Amino acid sequence: DELPKPIATEVCFVTAIYGSSPLSSDTPYDVTSLRESNPSYKFFLYTNMSELDAPGWIKVVKTFDFRRSVTQSRWAKFMGWKDQQIRDCPVVFYHDAWQSPGMESRANILDVARRIKESPYGLAQKKHPLGGGVMEEFERVREKNKDIIMNVEASTSWLNAQPDFSNDCVVWENDFFGYDPNNRHFQRVTQFFWDHYSREIDSWRDQPLWCHAIRKFGISPVLMTNRQPNALFDRHKELKGHHSHTYAGNLDKAPELDVIFIVKDKSLGSAQARAVLVSE
Repeated sequence: DELPKPIATEVCFVTAIYGSSPLSSDTPYDVTSLRESNPSYKFFLYTNMSELDAPGWIKVVKTFDFRRSVTQSRWAKFMGWKDQQIRDCPVVFYHDAWQSPGMESRANILDVARRIKESPYGLAQKKHPLGGGVMEEFERVREKNKDIIMNVEASTSWLNAQPDFSNDCVVWENDFFGYDPNNRHFQRVTQFFWDHYSREIDSWRDQPLWCHAIRKFGISPVLMTNRQPNALFDRHKELKGHHSHTYAGNLDKAPELDVIFIVKDKSLGSAQARAVLVSE
């Protein structure tokens, strides 16, 4: 009897979970049923925790020397294409670990994958629903305690010093996006992004710098939405760790930070304080 031919991979999904313990990190969604019902899918989870339970995923334990856990997780998000097993995928969808491909989304995912391959830029994204530019996004970061003031100020200072910076760039949502791992335009823009982001000298939020990078290289992503029915990705907020990814308001629980001092900031009033990140 002839052996059945192996099923060709059509789409790969990549996520990342980095932290000091699985107990305080995101919990990966169990993709076992998705994988069994979609044999042309592959699922890769990058982590520094060998003990992390990841049912249905191909777990890739990869460690780095970065100070921030979030920087480590962003490597898989933006630079995963440097791994051969990811370049072997025709199309990749990155998504945050507390999300999963929709159970009824196969037709939509394959349609977006086709459009990514046809695009000269090899990238598909969602526009931020609140719009605005980099500075408006940083205001939202401050309001929602997604970073500390010192980091935001360092990022805005660096961006304003760039001769090609414009606040009018489009802000994209990066909780999930699709790309062609072998597209030279995608590789070029992510390498530029990573060369600055990985220095860990300013904000750990990726949307503002990504907004600048996409505009700088003239990238026009394929537009995606996540509307029901048959949404591309489902969200499982109960799987979020890290205090639902709010750090600046819960500084003792912020896994990204090395050393934190809380000091009085006279500009905010004596009853308030700000965080200062001190490098080792």
